[in-house]
Amino acid sequence: MGGNSLTAGFPFPILHDDNAGSPVDGWGTIGGEDFISLDIGAFFLNAFFYGLIILILFVIAKSIFESVKRSIQ
Repeated sequence: MGGNSLTAGFPFPILHDDNAGSPVDGWGTIGGEDFISLDIGAFFLNAFFYGLIILILFVIAKSIFESVKRSIQ
């Protein structure tokens, strides 16, 4: 897909706006009538990307809590 297509899913798009299938009041928006990309790899890459961010935040929070706990003792 290229050009001015509207997509959803970051960093890898998994939803694409289908202007031909969308109702007139839904042009330029993504809704239930739009199609999901058959690229299942993009879905798993998105899940990995956000999972990695959550894991990094969890590790940072855990190290901060352990540091505070040691400083209190």
